[in-house]
Amino acid sequence: MKGLLGERRRHDDPADGPASLSQKMVKCRQCGVHVPENEAFQHNNMAFCSQDHQRQYLEHHEP
Repeated sequence: MKGLLGERRRHDDPADGPASLSQKMVKCRQCGVHVPENEAFQHNNMAFCSQDHQRQYLEHHEP
């Protein structure tokens, strides 16, 4: 019975996981929040955390 509690598996330790779990983060041009690149809304090489922030930014910064 010693082994049941003596050794804990560390499934949630990020250092043990594959490198493919890490994601590139990008900064929202409107609010500065960082979001995973694959979840960001993109426009002309600019990243946004939401469509709303993309719209707000473009209303004030694009002709």
